[in-house]
Amino acid sequence: MKKIYFVCVFILLTSCASIIPNRMGQLSVGMTKSDAMKIMKRTPDQFRADSTAEYLIYETHWGDYYVRFVDGKVNGYGKIGDFMVGDFDSKVEPTHSINIR
Repeated sequence: MKKIYFVCVFILLTSCASIIPNRMGQLSVGMTKSDAMKIMKRTPDQFRADSTAEYLIYETHWGDYYVRFVDGKVNGYGKIGDFMVGDFDSKVEPTHSINIR
C-alpha cells in the first residue's frame, strides 16, 4: 500500500512540474496578455515590471519560467537562466532569446 501511495505522489509531482514548460510551447510572440494567461491556466507566482516590460513568473520544481510583455503583447518567454545574464532580480532583460521578435 505504501508503495502505491509513493508512486501516486511521485506521478502527481512530476506531471504538475512539467505542465508549465509544456504550456510555454503554446505561447507565441505577439500574443495578448489575456490569451497568454489563458494558455498558462494558472495565476503567476510573481509579477515584475521595469521601465520597458512586465514579467509573469511561474515557479516549478524544475525551475522558474517567465513570460515578458511589452505594450501588452508577449515579447519573450522561457526558463529563467536559459537566456538571461546574471541574477534575474538584478537584470531582467535577456541578452538574446530565440523567442523574441
